[in-house]
Amino acid sequence: MEQNDYFYILKQIKNSYLNLLNRSPTEDDLKFYYEQIMSGKLHISEIDILLKSSDEYLFLENNQEILNKFLTHDQKMLELELKNQSLLKTPKSLYYVNPQDFAYDNNSPFSERFTEYTWVLKNLDISGKLLDIGCTESSFASKLSQIPTMEVFGVDIRNIKNPSFTFFMEDITNTHFENNFFDQITIISTIEHIGLEGYKNTNINFNADLDAMSEIKRILKSTGTLYLTTPFGKNQTNWFRTYTSESLSNLLKGFNILKKQFFFQTETGWKETDEQTASLVSRAKYSTNPEFPGAIVTIIACPF
Repeated sequence: MEQNDYFYILKQIKNSYLNLLNRSPTEDDLKFYYEQIMSGKLHISEIDILLKSSDEYLFLENNQEILNKFLTHDQKMLELELKNQSLLKTPKSLYYVNPQDFAYDNNSPFSERFTEYTWVLKNLDISGKLLDIGCTESSFASKLSQIPTMEVFGVDIRNIKNPSFTFFMEDITNTHFENNFFDQITIISTIEHIGLEGYKNTNINFNADLDAMSEIKRILKSTGTLYLTTPFGKNQTNWFRTYTSESLSNLLKGFNILKKQFFFQTETGWKETDEQTASLVSRAKYSTNPEFPGAIVTIIACPF
């Protein structure tokens, strides 16, 4: 790609993003981002990393009232779930791990992460072998490894320094694990990235998400459980997939769906909705990145 093409794409991204801030990109903005891309330090699809480090502060300051509503919503939801967990004879992992400790790792509070992690934790058992797929940018696996009744593993194509759990830097489409090895597998906002540009992936394969699901089925026990979350609806980008009802059904071939829920972003937090409503949602209205999804689906499934 010619330098001018990079500059054009960069300008379009910055224009779109800065519209949320009600200001136009300056020459310094463009020069900084352009130099990062041309130096090879930043892939065009990972520009959100720099957006967070530079403009996110302005965005959050300009939307402080909305941010406070989000965080209040998160806290109330957490308190409600903890109350429910305390009534169970066998509490789930949410009783031992606070999602607010890690849900915003490398993410804006406006993202779907708190909802996803809370949902997973309130359903996750606290025993057996668990694999967390795509664990490098989150402390989720590290937090779970503090529960003595769990044996936690993680895989990612990117390395991780000093993990507190058993980590392997490998591709989930082709792992070294034995058949039927894991009791539980979590793949939180990861399946949509597998095989696409970004996150240091050099092996582009548009069907890699299906390959990953095939491998997950192989290494998950027949009595095991898969916890999957991913974008859903109409939002489309070139660096992650947004699943529709049809593509989601295709993704989950070979699995029995035990539970499926949909959430969408509102001014006061991420709230549960139905599949039809979620299918019409495009990008998030309140986000530091104009490409972030406005709806997600959360799934519990087991192999058949």
